[in-house]
Amino acid sequence: MVPVTWTLSPIGAASGTIVAATGLYTPPATVPTPPTVTVTATPAFGLASSTTITLTAPADTSLVGYWNFDGNGASTNWSGAAGPVATLAGALPAVFTSTAAEVHAGQAIKATGAGSYGSFDNPTDLTQFTISFWGRCVDNNWSTNTQLSRFIDATDNLLIYPNTSNKALYFAAKYSGGNRQFKTGDNVFQPGTMYHIVIAWDSSNPTNLPVCYLNGTLAPVSVDGSNSGSGTHISNACTWYLLNRLDRTRTINGSIDDLRIYNRVLTPAEIIALP
Repeated sequence: MVPVTWTLSPIGAASGTIVAATGLYTPPATVPTPPTVTVTATPAFGLASSTTITLTAPADTSLVGYWNFDGNGASTNWSGAAGPVATLAGALPAVFTSTAAEVHAGQAIKATGAGSYGSFDNPTDLTQFTISFWGRCVDNNWSTNTQLSRFIDATDNLLIYPNTSNKALYFAAKYSGGNRQFKTGDNVFQPGTMYHIVIAWDSSNPTNLPVCYLNGTLAPVSVDGSNSGSGTHISNACTWYLLNRLDRTRTINGSIDDLRIYNRVLTPAEIIALP
């Protein structure tokens, strides 16, 4: 037996990353992106021969919805059935944008005035979920409440919104005893800047604390004392609104891109690896 040097390419969020080491090769616990990696082992002492093996991760079936908004609102399937395309509508309909400050990659959708929104129908109640998206809020001047607009609102049964007054991010789920609402600390975002926002939560019990990441960094959250609802979970199998709410009164002057919805709580490592 001779020592070998092995390389693993690519692994992690950045395609093309090379991971190298000497000695015994240990396969990674997860292969998040891309799903297939190649391992090449090369003998020491200048020997020319090498051995290559391929590792393939199983498909992640917990990703139940994905919209890249690159020109057509494309979605993946919901649990194997034909998935809905996010509809763009409103008094001043939401539109696709390619402006660099308004997108994460490719295109995004943005509101164009009071009443703009996107929407899709979620067929399955998600009590455990991870929601990942890129969001930008310039201001809330198109909302009837000039502090509160919406990134996502599942017919008031689940919502995510920025408060431009204290620059905190809020999220809530509805229970039989009212909304259970959480918030980050103040001053976690700056208006006009695009952020990667991830909320992971087991909302089956209102006492469970959600996890929030902003740009890959954990953002501590706390219960918003004014909304500490309790009781049983209210289903979010309903129409989900983007950039607004059901009655079109919470239009966000901003954009949303690369929306991913999982039917489980992702691990911290999985969250950090999200694109």
